[in-house]
Amino acid sequence: MGSLVWTEKITPVKSRATLIPYAASGFGRNHEDEEKAKGTFNAGLDAKVMLTSSLNLDLTFRPDFSNVDVDQQMTNVTRYSLLFPERRNFFLENADLFANYGSWLVKPFFSRRIGLYDGDPVPIVAGGRLSGNVTKGLRIGLMDIQTEATDSLSANNYMVAAFQQRVLSRSSVKIFAANRQTTRKLEGDDEADYNRTYGAEFQYVSKDGKWNAYLRGHRAETPDRPDDRSYMSTQVNYQSPDFYTGLLAERTGENYVNDLGFVPKLYNYDAAADTTVRIGHYTINPWFGYLIYTRKSKTINMLEPNTWSVINYRSNGAFLERYTSVNLTIYFKDTRNLFIDASNNEVELPCATELIDDEKPLPTGRYRFTQYSVKYTTDTRKVLNAELSFSYGGFYSGNRTQFGAVVNVRRQPWGKFGVSYMQNNITLPSEHGEARWLLIGPRAEVSLRNNIWWTTFIQYNTQEENLSVNSRLQWRYRPMSDFFVVYSDNYTDSTMKVKNRGVVVKFTYWLNL
Repeated sequence: MGSLVWTEKITPVKSRATLIPYAASGFGRNHEDEEKAKGTFNAGLDAKVMLTSSLNLDLTFRPDFSNVDVDQQMTNVTRYSLLFPERRNFFLENADLFANYGSWLVKPFFSRRIGLYDGDPVPIVAGGRLSGNVTKGLRIGLMDIQTEATDSLSANNYMVAAFQQRVLSRSSVKIFAANRQTTRKLEGDDEADYNRTYGAEFQYVSKDGKWNAYLRGHRAETPDRPDDRSYMSTQVNYQSPDFYTGLLAERTGENYVNDLGFVPKLYNYDAAADTTVRIGHYTINPWFGYLIYTRKSKTINMLEPNTWSVINYRSNGAFLERYTSVNLTIYFKDTRNLFIDASNNEVELPCATELIDDEKPLPTGRYRFTQYSVKYTTDTRKVLNAELSFSYGGFYSGNRTQFGAVVNVRRQPWGKFGVSYMQNNITLPSEHGEARWLLIGPRAEVSLRNNIWWTTFIQYNTQEENLSVNSRLQWRYRPMSDFFVVYSDNYTDSTMKVKNRGVVVKFTYWLNL
């Protein structure tokens, strides 16, 4: 063991407050709406106040997220919405206080519901967040955000409160409440004036850490106060050095309408009626796996056979869908790994479903299909590393083949370059169409100096019929203070016609008080 010795005495940080003003100016044009090019100017302020050594207050006025990394796009071959991660710093700090509720299938609070709509920014007027430890065992989180009305969206206030109290030796009781309240309603807006969700959860962790158990209960409130608006869940996990298993069982009510949450399987789009139908359901999710250590092998470190299943039933007990996977992961001693999987799907389509845009929807009924896949990851420690994947099998009444590759090259210490490739070939009976979806994403991250970075990310997505370019130059001209230049461009994928184009220049300044 070594020791660290400082030649001078470390002086404690006296500043208990920080101001971070910014100014941003942009110039762009939306070619699809045939708008004229226009300029914008925004200025705002973030503030951080350390109330105690473990309790912080964050304030924001007119925040700007133009310098945030763009989303990495995904091809959606499911019937449900995809979950994209939060990337805005204001919502990332102490995010676990608000986000660690619900199961992997149901999230009662998803911060991207605030300040974003269909991926486009919604102006935020102001917001505040109080988070941290009040006592050794009690953590709290309080957040309030006010958004501005736009041409198509009413102004709303969003409030989230979360409390987490440690009990027993390693367990906890958690309580949360989330509220969306319309503060300025646009004419013709049929959205409810408010939506509220509240609930409590208990997490038990055994002293040795092998057992985890969860009890969850949430309820949603809307002005019409319908029945069946609750979510209930129980989960048990067991993990030992060479074996793990678990079971998740939950029920989502038909009217568990949560404007601030992410509940994808509740919503089903009926292509024949051009409407979205809510379907309350039960979910059973068991899993089981072994960890087999091959100590005598010179190349293989561990084998992990696993089985995983997700089964859904309607609230009345009628079957909805089942997914079952049997797989094996081989972990090599040099960090390589190989994943082999066979999965079987059984789906009772509750309504006509359009899997491929502008094609005849699949009719209701039961579909059974099996898919096989393999994924190989090379040694991630190498300068050149890659991940290769392939899958083939049935897809409802047709077939789907998928090819994938991610290649990364490091040029230490100044650069990292990579490209991702995903191709999905889908063939359905002639009246339902076929598709060849490509998603290609080259990315470059270059350090021009120790305080100047340039990042460029290009994404070509044929499912969305879009080619996007995002390039960002960042200069840290003093500690925690930055100058950004961000260029963005979007084209149609076929004719390469410009959709929109813009550039933003932004200054931030970090001031300790």
